[in-house]
Amino acid sequence: AAAAEMLRVGLAQVGPRPDRLQLPDAVHALARLLPPSEPPAAPVERECVLCMSAPKTVRLACGHATYCRPCFTTALARPRPEC
Repeated sequence: AAAAEMLRVGLAQVGPRPDRLQLPDAVHALARLLPPSEPPAAPVERECVLCMSAPKTVRLACGHATYCRPCFTTALARPRPEC
């Protein structure tokens, strides 16, 4: 049913037809066919940037808190540890 309605709205945009929908009306008609969406989840600001599952627990000398304790150890083992 939704596909048929999408086709109807799309065809109503083609050619010089007296029943041609105005673009805002066509967009509104197509938007009504979409399932309701959930708002995007709020970003989790307190999670480790490396594992992305544990909370940030280590504060670096620069003041940034970016890693959990296990990932901090991993980050320090890198050739060029970065903030």
